[in-house]
Amino acid sequence: MNIKKCNIHAFKKQTGGKNLSELDLDELDELEDSEDEAVLLEYRNKRLAEIKALADRNKFGTVGEISAQDYVNEVNKAGEGVWVLLHLYKQG
Repeated sequence: MNIKKCNIHAFKKQTGGKNLSELDLDELDELEDSEDEAVLLEYRNKRLAEIKALADRNKFGTVGEISAQDYVNEVNKAGEGVWVLLHLYKQG
């Protein structure tokens, strides 16, 4: 059942089968709130699915120490679309 069908069903249930023109302001306000909740719930579920898909895709590679001699191979030749994060430090 999609959101529109649910809203129509809920609308008929809430209003006792009245038309929109027969509703008073309180009933219209209630109807608007229920529609807003349905839209927000649908948006929330969609965003959660997007975030879960993104979390599954974004995985970190490895962390390792490289020397100055390894820099060119590990950083410059890492490959297209590969990001390398450097933490430079001096021992001592």
